[in-house]
Amino acid sequence: MNRHRPTVALAVRQGFAARRLLRTGILPALRAAGARVVVLAPNHDEAYLRAELPDDVALEPLRLDAGLPRQAPLWHLLVVLRNHTLG
Repeated sequence: MNRHRPTVALAVRQGFAARRLLRTGILPALRAAGARVVVLAPNHDEAYLRAELPDDVALEPLRLDAGLPRQAPLWHLLVVLRNHTLG
């Protein structure tokens, strides 16, 4: 196994987003480029999500409660920026 293989983590916050993202060409392109792909999802233990992924894609828990507290000013700034840049 190549120890210098890059790892790409794809974080999805909900099942619908996971299905939409994983059904695009992003996952096959990353795998074809030799990247190790890790999908982070809050519902990582659900069978339907595991069935969507090839065997060589790792599925790990996305811990939504970790990180910045919601009342932090930086959190509010990031939410505003996300809302204005993503539409």
